[in-house]
Amino acid sequence: KATFLSDASVRPLSEYPPHTMLRKLDITRTDGLSSIGLSRLVQKLPQLEQLVANRCRGVNDASLLAIAQAARRLTLLSLEDAPITDPGLAAAVSASEWPRTLKALHLKGLVRITDQGAGACLLAFRHCPLEELRLRDCLNMTSSIPLALSLPVAAGGGIGCRLTVLDLLGCPNAVLQPVSERLLPLARAVGATLRSLALPFSALRHADMKIDLYEPFASHPGGFGSVLRSLTLSDVRETDPSNVFARLAGDWARGLRECRLVRASYTRDWIVTDFYSSVGESFFVTDAAFVGRFNAEYGHRCRMQLLTAEEFDVAEGWDMLST
Repeated sequence: KATFLSDASVRPLSEYPPHTMLRKLDITRTDGLSSIGLSRLVQKLPQLEQLVANRCRGVNDASLLAIAQAARRLTLLSLEDAPITDPGLAAAVSASEWPRTLKALHLKGLVRITDQGAGACLLAFRHCPLEELRLRDCLNMTSSIPLALSLPVAAGGGIGCRLTVLDLLGCPNAVLQPVSERLLPLARAVGATLRSLALPFSALRHADMKIDLYEPFASHPGGFGSVLRSLTLSDVRETDPSNVFARLAGDWARGLRECRLVRASYTRDWIVTDFYSSVGESFFVTDAAFVGRFNAEYGHRCRMQLLTAEEFDVAEGWDMLST
């Protein structure tokens, strides 16, 4: 981690040859590095494979283009809260080798990226070996995400044919109504490889449980449930009917090993829900008591957790480089 870097510290690099050994660089929360300084830095790192630049002051359209032109072997790129725009993202993707090298793309809080920019980026990655796609809190990315991932490609499968991790938390409009028209094609495109899925439950709240949710999540060819091991649902409310979560995690996605429900806040009190005979048949609140009942019934196969948003962020470790 190189949070100590600044424009003054990288300026002398122009006098030295490129550094050919450095493969991973984390400049998260580096306030002293401007766009010009970041551009100078990456030009000296031709062998860079992993770059984490979350909340780095120097990340903008110009420095992203410099990264694209210099880091031709990049396999992981993580950006958070950067003023990247649709034209800036498009220019960087066009100038880079990312459509052939990138395996993990993590974007968080890029609120200036719209459907147009996201869709064009994902389409450029149609033959990319992408395994992890995390688009967190990108509020203006909507239905383009599942549509682009679901698009088949004649040779070698679709964009998402190798995805193992898909995270759309904080993108509440990524799965629009009717839910089945978005989730089912997505499940068919990525269900054979996807092991971790994170979605905002607000996008599914008014879905028909049997029509919109059973087919995408069931454990059959063309469903998420065949190889899915981890499911995270954010924006969960106490008043959400808990049998939806019980059916998803306990009955339909038979390969699931972990289900995390993220609420703004919750209580840990064990209340009257204990007397219900089956967590999958009864409607009651989604609280710690329900989670306890679920784990008592299904915990030998799938463990459920109820987390606050803060607890979830700490558990995720967004800033970490791949090992």
